[in-house]
Amino acid sequence: HAASVLIYFLNQLIAFSRKQEKFISNDIQAAVDYILENIYDNVSLDVLAGVSGLSLSRFKQKFCQQLGFTPREYINFHKVEASKALLGSGKNVTDTAMELGFSTSNYFSSVFKRFTTLSPSEYLKADKTNGN
Repeated sequence: HAASVLIYFLNQLIAFSRKQEKFISNDIQAAVDYILENIYDNVSLDVLAGVSGLSLSRFKQKFCQQLGFTPREYINFHKVEASKALLGSGKNVTDTAMELGFSTSNYFSSVFKRFTTLSPSEYLKADKTNGN
């Protein structure tokens, strides 16, 4: 099961990198910029649609077409990336989850595992084993 999740993640990452080479419209770029500038907040899709000047349904459709991820997948991917730095600096899982706007540490852990195939604690152990 872990291998299939890893393959899915790698395929999504490749698709994402290919999409990055393509044109991203100004409205979707505005939403991406907002996400990255507010990664520690609970970013609402309604707010992102407003930032982009699109209806919610059109925003989600256009975002996915241009980036290859749903807006929520994109947000969660970047939250997981930010969480790695927080965990590495000594923050515990619960504090990291709360700082990144997750509703619970259990939800954060499941999102983290979906993107990395490891729980946050397993990630920390692996990171220490690799000398980081």
